[in-house]
Amino acid sequence: MPPTPHYPKPTRGLTFYHNMLFQRRLPVRHAIQYGMSIRMFSAVKEDAEISEPEPAMLSLPKVPTDDQDHLDEQLRQLLKQFRAPIRHAFAYGSAALSQGKHTSTGTTPQLDLIFAVTYPEHFHSLNLMQHRDHYSCLRFLGSGAISKLSSLGPGVYYNPYVDMSPKGHPGQGPIVKYGVVSMDQLLEDLTEWKYLYLAGRLHKPVRLFKRDSAIQAAQQGNILSAIRTSMLILPESFTEKQLYSTIAGLSYTGDMRMGIGENPHKVHNIVENQLTQFQLQYRPLINNLPNITILNTGMDGSCKLQQDMDLVPRSNMIRRLPRALRKRIQTHYGLKFGTKRPPQPEDYPVTGKDETYQMRVGGEFEQRIAGDNMLSQTIQTSIQEIVRRSSWIQSAKGLLSAGLGKSSYYAYEKLRKSRAAVKST
Repeated sequence: MPPTPHYPKPTRGLTFYHNMLFQRRLPVRHAIQYGMSIRMFSAVKEDAEISEPEPAMLSLPKVPTDDQDHLDEQLRQLLKQFRAPIRHAFAYGSAALSQGKHTSTGTTPQLDLIFAVTYPEHFHSLNLMQHRDHYSCLRFLGSGAISKLSSLGPGVYYNPYVDMSPKGHPGQGPIVKYGVVSMDQLLEDLTEWKYLYLAGRLHKPVRLFKRDSAIQAAQQGNILSAIRTSMLILPESFTEKQLYSTIAGLSYTGDMRMGIGENPHKVHNIVENQLTQFQLQYRPLINNLPNITILNTGMDGSCKLQQDMDLVPRSNMIRRLPRALRKRIQTHYGLKFGTKRPPQPEDYPVTGKDETYQMRVGGEFEQRIAGDNMLSQTIQTSIQEIVRRSSWIQSAKGLLSAGLGKSSYYAYEKLRKSRAAVKST
């Protein structure tokens, strides 16, 4: 039997044993050897369980195995058809992840892809030599002109309706729309929400088929920002599905396509049909947020959540919002309160850990914002301004990058799907 370690002689009372056991400084067997009766130990244990209940946690669902799993291998094989270097790649949209039953339009949706590359001009130069037919008439202007057009706005250059069938076997491969973006512009959007374009795409589940560690790290901050923003919009109590619906709807707020050619039930369909993927993506973060209390658990999205409405944690969330959104909110309230915008982290050089931490803690100005009853509406208006600008720029670029013919066909398909969705409800 191992020797009993030496402990200072205590006063034999419940307080001592409670503290020692609770702090894990005194093993149970040594507590009993040291003179604590079984009855006393039971009382301490019961008292500890009553005073320090375990917080409820949201469990992770099993990874779904749906009929689209064959896409993973197909996407990896598709990537091999590009000689130009690609650092990060993902698929999104209804062809990559289910958004409910497809409306009967008679066509298969194209597969939407994003390629993040280090140097877009270099990528387009190599890709023009290999896949010249993927490009519109802009190919005659060369990779330099394409790269300059690509850098405007959200920074994505799309080649739509590309048949990726193997040579000599037309119609046997997927029809894809792939967008090319620089790593720098993707990282900027994920961290600052300057355009909330690809950052908004990545609020929702996607299929990754090539990973870059820098993008994945920025993506964690992006989805954490989505949770904070949605919590500031939502009331004190809400369901898990309401949280995901708010998150999924952020990037559609102000999108010009939502009033013209998109399915009006798009956000609802995404959350309903991708609930498991949302839970896999967001539950680990929800479990670790100190200002969310999980009232009950479940896997159907109906579990109830409650957030701390105290001004201090809410002001901290406001201070930690992505820069583009935070500046718009603070500018609005600066005019409303008649005060100047307070100093921001980027306005000062980082001189140490304490200063950096201080600038991420909400001050008096943020607490006044947190206490305003129009905060939810102000945040949604600010997001609308960001998204509207980016959607107009990207749509205008699409007319050039896709060409008039493909752009017209794309708009026609969107309108037809929207009408079919309305008729089916």
